[in-house]
Order: sequence, then C-alpha cells, then structure tokens
Amino acid sequence: MCPEPFDRYSYIVFECTYPVALPLPFGMEGDCPVVVTAANQEENTIDGVFTESHGEEAPQLLALGLFPTMGDVIVAVDESTVTQLNSNQLARLLTRKRNLFTERAEVQHNIRFTFRRHFLKVCFCLRP
Repeated sequence: MCPEPFDRYSYIVFECTYPVALPLPFGMEGDCPVVVTAANQEENTIDGVFTESHGEEAPQLLALGLFPTMGDVIVAVDESTVTQLNSNQLARLLTRKRNLFTERAEVQHNIRFTFRRHFLKVCFCLRP
C-alpha cells in the first residue's frame, strides 16, 4: 500500500485535564502509540481545550467534542510525549505520577492528556 498524500490527512489535537485522585473516564490500549479503547461519557464531563487542526475534515472531527473517544491517540501526558510507550508502560507512568502526587495530599493535582483525533481519506485506484 502506498503512502497517502498529506492533504488527505485531517486531524485535531486537544488537551483534557483530570484529577489525579479519580479514575480516568476512558480505557486505553496499544503498542506505540496508545489509543483510547473505551470512553465513559457519563463520567467524562470535562471538555478539553482545542490546540490545533489540519485538513478539510477537521471541522467534522471537532464536532464530535473535545473529550476522548474510541480511536483517539494519546500523544502526551503533562507535556511529555508518550507515543513511544505501550499501554503497560503508560499505565506504570500514570501510577508513578499518582503515587508522587498523593504524597503531597495538601494540594489537589491534575494530569493533563494531549489527544489526537485523525481521519484519512483513502482513494483506491485500480491499476490496469
């Protein structure tokens, strides 16, 4: 399969912040990168912050809302890139952050996730 031109690729990037003390309102799995596998919309009441977009399909991606949905890629946690991690490594990183922040219980801490939602317009060309 040939690579698609960049003009067929659309994406949005957004950030969501969650309290460390509460469980995340989404599931995640994957092997470099980690993607959202399930999202509990009843618990996911926090709207994210839009950061960037590209492509003609970006408005449709934005219309889905600024909260993680199935298929969104987890790009960063607290501004540290995590696309090189698998789901087990990312879970260990989050556990370390939770343990570090719960030791300082006098202040409520948050974890900020950066997500990328993408769309690729594929063109199937028949060759003679």
